[in-house]
Amino acid sequence: PSAPHWIGWGGGGEGGGGGVVPKIPAFNNRIAVTSDGWSAINPSWVVSGEPFNLTVTGQGFAPGGGYSVLMREGSNTLSAPCTVVSGTSLQCSGSPWIYGESSATVQLVNAGSEVGNTAGVPSIGLFFVALWRTSDQARTGPVTGGTNLTIRGSGFAESTFGGYGCRVTGLVGGAQAVAESAATLTGASSLWCLVPAWPGEEQRVRLSVFRVLAQSDIAYQGPVGGDSFDYVASWDAVSMPYTDLGLPAVAAAAGGTVL
Repeated sequence: PSAPHWIGWGGGGEGGGGGVVPKIPAFNNRIAVTSDGWSAINPSWVVSGEPFNLTVTGQGFAPGGGYSVLMREGSNTLSAPCTVVSGTSLQCSGSPWIYGESSATVQLVNAGSEVGNTAGVPSIGLFFVALWRTSDQARTGPVTGGTNLTIRGSGFAESTFGGYGCRVTGLVGGAQAVAESAATLTGASSLWCLVPAWPGEEQRVRLSVFRVLAQSDIAYQGPVGGDSFDYVASWDAVSMPYTDLGLPAVAAAAGGTVL
């Protein structure tokens, strides 16, 4: 408020029958109107090809509001409905993203209208990532390579990062050694690869699946030890000259006869 001050009212001042009254203080009142807005999603990544849940935080979320999150990468879109938990929190549940590994932008929508982003950034993103969890076959094979492995997981896609590969990592002569082979996409949840030959002796090595162009590993989320492979020694048939001595000669050499 402004400071009160005095004004004359009537004539003659105090002694002339007039009077003075205080002026009513002036107030500058502003009513703050809070609209809904959002600032973050959690988590920042989910598994591609699987159902997922998101928590949206913000302000002014109204009970009964028709909120949903819209995820978009190029022409690929997915909408997930949200439930109001509180004025500052929404819980959203999405069906599987079927477009492989992606970096999608996210919009919050209420009854068909976009809700403002208050995070101070142009857009908020959500990553859809692939995971692998297990391989079908026994993870044991010769150091010469060639063991068939079917990798099971989620979110694999043909156009993602130039395809996938299988990699084994271990020690040879005290130094780290790596061997790789290409993996063939057999579905959104499976890859097939031949284990590469190993340049060292038999040992247990780390098995990983990687993106070819990015040279980055696909995250492993499976049983303990499921990301290992055991190389064992192998041997080839020995080539020797063959002489047919015949049964009588063999028997005679042994001090017997053939009946």
